[in-house]
Amino acid sequence: MALCASLDLPTLADVVDYHPATASPEAPLTTVLPLLAQAESLCPLTCAVSARSPLALPELDKLKRAADCVVVVSQKEVLGILTQHDVIRLEATWSDLSALRVGEVMTRSPIQITASPQQTLFHVLSLLKQHHIHHLPVLDESGHLAGLVSAESIHQALQPSHFLQWRLVADAMATCVVQALPTASLLAVAQKMHRYQVSCVAITRRQNGQPEGLVTAGDLVQCLQLGCDFAKTSAQTLMSTPPFCTTSATTLWTAHQQMQQHCIHQLLVCDLHGNLQGIVTQTDVLQSMDPTELLSSIQALQQTVEQQNSTLQAMTAALQRQSSQQQQIKAQLKQTEASLAQDVTERKRTELALFASEERWQQLAEKLQLITANAPVCIYEINRSGQVTFANRIDPGIASGQILGNHLSNWFPLRQSHIIESAIAQVFQTHEIRAIAYEIPDSQGTAHAYETQVAPILIDGEVTSAVLIASDVTQRQQAEARLKEQAALIDIATDAILVRSLDDEVIFWSKGAERIYGWSAKAALGQSLNQLLNQKPSPELEAAWKTVLTQGEWQGELQKYTHSGKVLTIESRWTLVRDRAGNPQSILSVDTDITAKRQLEVQFLRAQRLESLGTLASGIAHDLNNLMTPILGIAHLLSILLKDADEKIQELLEIQLSSVRRGTALVKQILSFARGAEGKYTVMQLRHVINEVKALALKRSLNPFRFRLI
Repeated sequence: MALCASLDLPTLADVVDYHPATASPEAPLTTVLPLLAQAESLCPLTCAVSARSPLALPELDKLKRAADCVVVVSQKEVLGILTQHDVIRLEATWSDLSALRVGEVMTRSPIQITASPQQTLFHVLSLLKQHHIHHLPVLDESGHLAGLVSAESIHQALQPSHFLQWRLVADAMATCVVQALPTASLLAVAQKMHRYQVSCVAITRRQNGQPEGLVTAGDLVQCLQLGCDFAKTSAQTLMSTPPFCTTSATTLWTAHQQMQQHCIHQLLVCDLHGNLQGIVTQTDVLQSMDPTELLSSIQALQQTVEQQNSTLQAMTAALQRQSSQQQQIKAQLKQTEASLAQDVTERKRTELALFASEERWQQLAEKLQLITANAPVCIYEINRSGQVTFANRIDPGIASGQILGNHLSNWFPLRQSHIIESAIAQVFQTHEIRAIAYEIPDSQGTAHAYETQVAPILIDGEVTSAVLIASDVTQRQQAEARLKEQAALIDIATDAILVRSLDDEVIFWSKGAERIYGWSAKAALGQSLNQLLNQKPSPELEAAWKTVLTQGEWQGELQKYTHSGKVLTIESRWTLVRDRAGNPQSILSVDTDITAKRQLEVQFLRAQRLESLGTLASGIAHDLNNLMTPILGIAHLLSILLKDADEKIQELLEIQLSSVRRGTALVKQILSFARGAEGKYTVMQLRHVINEVKALALKRSLNPFRFRLI
């Protein structure tokens, strides 16, 4: 307690919010959502609603008085707390929030602290860090709710002398930032917040690229309060843009002031190129005030102060001894002469330092001139009259006499000169940077495309001139055109070319994929590829994932489903795509529909089986032919030997001979089929066959009957 007072640190009473937002455990969740909407940063969607509807202004006033935590109490006893993270978790995992009550979703038995003179800010910071929490209910001596300590209340009570100006953002920031695409749905953003247990998601078009915006838990709670559909609303609709950023070299005190100035809870940390490096939050600032480190720093400072006090006392005693002694006049004169000589020496040193400084400035000016002369951009300074006062190079197609002292309107066609003059005039009026694009031919008549930025030059707050920086983007535009042509070639390909992330999310879907699977690119992007094309998991698919992650590539056949439910046989080739650092980034798949090919193979195998059956039938036919030959010979011999037999026996012999002949003809047909010979079509008279059958039947049967052809 004495240590906190000596350092002028806030006490527990200074950081307690004595009027926290409270709710009953029986209250519907929907009535508590307005209290959880962030007051310090209204999302763009909320501002859009208020601009369209004057009736929404009272609702905005409620949002401005809201908090990011609600204490659930019953008869002044703390039962639990409900934070914005709890609401985001419910939205990401629960479809209907209207039927829930606060007591069903609150965090029960939260960490608490009892207010007493012995409790200091160090105790509060230790509890917050030890239990990884952001809110700490404070109870009075009777165990009833007295107030709430949060990162926001501690931030508001901090002063510059509280060690924050000694620490840098790099010491406290988190380098792992959860990111999402601008086209991602709010449901996907909420799921990422719940999955990674964070309070905000940076919106970027590529990993660790320049941030375009920021979506916080408070923004999602506000959007939920307004009744927005998280699955259909994109992140770019809700995000706060441009986001507030800082650098890793900034002190924590400056970051703390920036958070208080803009009423925000976090700052994105970017490098000099604007690329995302990390994030620093109020909780990170508080955790940087580790009690152990603070005590060590305090003890070191106290030792330094004691040493300086001892040195100062010794110097004071020496001065007193010197003042008590009377020096002689000669010694005083010598001291005076020595002092004058020292002054002369110091003056010479100062002159030499000034000369060296002027020389350094001259060298710096020459180096700057070399840099501007060899820079790959055109740099021009333009005064308020529109005349060029400086040019690092002459643009292709422009004579040297058209540069210095002339207006920009002399350089370009009438339409383009109006655009440039208008942009320069706006820069002088608004003190803001303007960007323009134009084309100008060179001396050979070839058109060059330029992207230009015009920025004001301020001296004592007044715009004295403007600087125009033009970059030749002709090659870049040509490269972009080539990329578009290559993309068109990919769409022409008959194979399905698609790219998925390591989370199985589709990030590229070619025209070939649309033709094979029936899913449009708009419907497939952002979806799970397994859910689109595989109705159930298979061991082949799991083996393919393991192979491509370990070996970098995989090739094989898979069964996949189209949009209409048709099963296709796909020959798939997977390749693991890595980023510049060599880390796995995504998987490129090239799928070929081989369903028709496999069907032809099945038909070919069936034909082979039929050919084998023909070979078997040929062998059987040979055996039957060998059996029929003696039977046919004996039938002929019997007809000769029994030519004097009665008529009935002669008929039976004729029937036997006719049957043997038909059997022999049947064997010949089987042999012709087995050899692959084409059959011959002949006219057959069925009357003779029917008469033979009739005669045989009449002779064998005792009862008369009739034949009738149908």
